Amino acid sequence: DIKKEKIFDDEKLKFDHPRLIIPLRKPDGTLFAFQGRAFHDTKLRYLTEKLEEYPKIYGLDKIKNKSDTVFFLEGPIDSMFIHNSLGLAGSDIDLSICPFSNNRAFILDNEPRNKEIVKKYKKLIRKGEKVISWLNCPWQGKDVNEMLLHNDCTLEQINSYIKNNIKFGLAAELDINQWAKV
Repeated sequence: DIKKEKIFDDEKLKFDHPRLIIPLRKPDGTLFAFQGRAFHDTKLRYLTEKLEEYPKIYGLDKIKNKSDTVFFLEGPIDSMFIHNSLGLAGSDIDLSICPFSNNRAFILDNEPRNKEIVKKYKKLIRKGEKVISWLNCPWQGKDVNEMLLHNDCTLEQINSYIKNNIKFGLAAELDINQWAKV
């Protein structure tokens, strides 16, 4: 029932790049938006088309065990690799739209020289959120996807590392301060 004219402006997209289309669904499986991720580096890496107003979170329909820790990653693609996880399909973390407030943890990129990432980690910790510490991570890469592509590690190893490195409070603050290079 979605009409092409309503969603796409052919004139704007005429010179766009090929994109991976990622569906964003509500917990009941209803499609509320989709996101196009460019295959190549481009100024607009992600384009999102909302069909209705709903928090831009990928994977809400895939959470099987709501009592286990639910991990929030910066993007949908990385969340596809991590057990019981969601991908934030927007640029900033708005805690008011993130469900599972009693059992969630945030996995931001492993970029200790990125001022914005370090700032986000510190803000989450100040707000009492759990985060994943990359301080003793044995693999190179800015995110889960890169770690899998450029290292001799498995999904099981990365998922195990994440489960064993959930930090909050002073422990999280200490780890992030040691990890950060800004």
